[in-house]
Amino acid sequence: MFENLFSFVNLIGYLGFASIFVSFFFDSRQKILIFQTLGSLFFMLHIGLRGDLSAASFLLLVVTRNVLFTFFKDQKLLDRVLWFWLLLFVLILIFTWSDWLSLMPFLSSVLATFAAWVKDTRKMRILYLVSAFPWLVYGGVIESLPTMAIQLTYLVSTGVNIIRFDFLKKQDV
Repeated sequence: MFENLFSFVNLIGYLGFASIFVSFFFDSRQKILIFQTLGSLFFMLHIGLRGDLSAASFLLLVVTRNVLFTFFKDQKLLDRVLWFWLLLFVLILIFTWSDWLSLMPFLSSVLATFAAWVKDTRKMRILYLVSAFPWLVYGGVIESLPTMAIQLTYLVSTGVNIIRFDFLKKQDV
């Protein structure tokens, strides 16, 4: 179990971990999305090099979605892009289906798409928190320590930041 913890493929995953980890410390939607995008690029390579083109395809869409949602400010355009992206996720699921495990990256990608779409950073954090669970299951099944590590970090960090930004910040006002 968890052989080759420091192989080239896992090192790419650890770079993804580091990039996404940094995103947890921002209260800026744009900075969160930029670091999430960079981390997703690394994880796309990590998962793809492990041979799961289905999950890597979801991550490719996550990367392009994050770029659009980071730099486009027109809400009507983003609303259309949201539904287009959801359709693409369904098509990838249909055409790359292998077994129940295919659902995990799909569910996470859909939840994270809604997270990237919302403007409210509180809702964004909650959706990203929930989206960590399917990836955590996926990482455990494929025995990817970087994938599991980032999802566990998502759960803890996002939970802490929900308390920090959404509850304690309101008490200061």
